[in-house]
Amino acid sequence: MPHPGKPSLWSLLVLTLCLCGCDEKPQGRNIKGDISVEALDVGPRVIEPAMSNFLNTNDLAGGVGLVVSPQKTVVIEAFGYADINEYRKMQTGTLFWIASMTKPMTAVAFMTLVEEGKVSLDDPIEKYIPAFRGQKYLITEAKGNKTLTTPKRPVCVRDLLTHTHGLSSSIIKDSRNSNRAIDLESLEHYTQDCASQPLSAEPGTQWNYSNLGFIVLGRIIEVVSGQTYGDFMQSRLFQPLQMTDTTFWPTPEQCQRMATAYRRDNATNKLIRIENPRFTYPLDNPGRTPLPSGGLFSNGPDLSHFYQMILNEGNFKGKSLIRPETLRLMITNQLGDMPKVGWTHGLTMGLGFQCVKTPIGVTDGLNAGTFGHGGAYGTQAWIDPVRKRAYILLIQRSDLENPDGSEMRLTFQKAALQILK
Repeated sequence: MPHPGKPSLWSLLVLTLCLCGCDEKPQGRNIKGDISVEALDVGPRVIEPAMSNFLNTNDLAGGVGLVVSPQKTVVIEAFGYADINEYRKMQTGTLFWIASMTKPMTAVAFMTLVEEGKVSLDDPIEKYIPAFRGQKYLITEAKGNKTLTTPKRPVCVRDLLTHTHGLSSSIIKDSRNSNRAIDLESLEHYTQDCASQPLSAEPGTQWNYSNLGFIVLGRIIEVVSGQTYGDFMQSRLFQPLQMTDTTFWPTPEQCQRMATAYRRDNATNKLIRIENPRFTYPLDNPGRTPLPSGGLFSNGPDLSHFYQMILNEGNFKGKSLIRPETLRLMITNQLGDMPKVGWTHGLTMGLGFQCVKTPIGVTDGLNAGTFGHGGAYGTQAWIDPVRKRAYILLIQRSDLENPDGSEMRLTFQKAALQILK
């Protein structure tokens, strides 16, 4: 019989196994039970089971998925971990860097100025920023010879919203995989630099995805409204939409609720934590520039407010933020049959939104006319106007070859389309 004052050999063995287990990282194990789910309609989990394979193969640490209707958030599910080393589970209120999902928000806020008659889509941008007057177009011939010439027309406001402006910069290099902090200089500084560089294409003739157009758009907002871009976004969108966790400057408390970003090390099949090289730290430093092209941090509940407003043609809880006819213009094809538009096949451009012209590949299953935008770390938000649903996926993988065409997006989308509530 064991001595009453001493632990048995069996209890010591159990204790040892438990302590060893505490050191195990959650990578690669089945974490189906480690799920926080908050569904407004009680029912079986749909998103988590679909995404679990990405968790078990160390392709994702975790994420949040939502389906939003005009009336409510139909489903919101958090799965996996916000930080795998800290064993911090993903929560529905976890914050994410939403990257270029900032662009449609900038566009919606900007279009309220168009409604007020303070700016026109067909105005040349030199009307608001004189430094663009006389900007040249750099022609590079087949033999490599370069010639500066006058473009057929100047860059217009509409070109900024459709990525057809041809702007270039000596400071900001347009890339989804930027390794340089770009929140150091003011929007005015970046805009002046764009104005000093020749155009890389005739305005309105080529789609070339660019952060520069939205940076200039943000500067026009400042010039026309008399507010800083950050204050304008707060007063026009975030405050009326009650988006209290959407910010360019996350507080220390919000940073504690933020999902960690990862890249995948294929040699070890592990997820490696990274810092976002586009930003300087601490993130709550008010001296950091709010980037109209991709500077926002947000979470599922806040994003549901924005996309519910869009589904309700500009209304949120009885308050009109933007007119229905303005939103319809924003999701109307602005580029006709222009080739090579978007990061995936079958797309065209509205004003700040990418629009599905022909459902194919990753958009197969969505209806023509679906519109939305993705972000560099795999975040996605798309509205199907026929189903009247918004489908939102929040993840943080820095090294996806094509975030808009990822298997994560396709898998989430297929699962979300089965939710018919």
